[in-house]
Amino acid sequence: MRLLQGILSLDSIGKLREIVETSKNEREFCELLANHLGARAHTVINGVEADLSIDTEACEVKLYPSRFYSGFGQALALVHIAGFKDVCVFHVVKTISEEYMENLRKLCTATNLKACVYSEVSGLHVINM
Repeated sequence: MRLLQGILSLDSIGKLREIVETSKNEREFCELLANHLGARAHTVINGVEADLSIDTEACEVKLYPSRFYSGFGQALALVHIAGFKDVCVFHVVKTISEEYMENLRKLCTATNLKACVYSEVSGLHVINM
């Protein structure tokens, strides 16, 4: 998936941390990320908004979500209503627990979605790549 590969690449050069730290809100974060990834931000297809998209790929972004399952309903709509072939959920959080990651893994397995979590403490974690 090009979007996830791009996020991994940005993380490896320290750019992802910079984008997180300079973003004022989720909308601005998506726009900055899209700019660096060569993607589109906030694309609406069949009434469903993709925070990030490239071709047949989409990503639902959640900046500091309160729940591990945040964004999964939107991601499923991106697959089943908007018709994207490859969809991931991207969470940016302060810290993560093992329970958060385990629940996220279970949800990814059940929904056949990919996810990545960027923790300001422990860095980038990818599930179901």
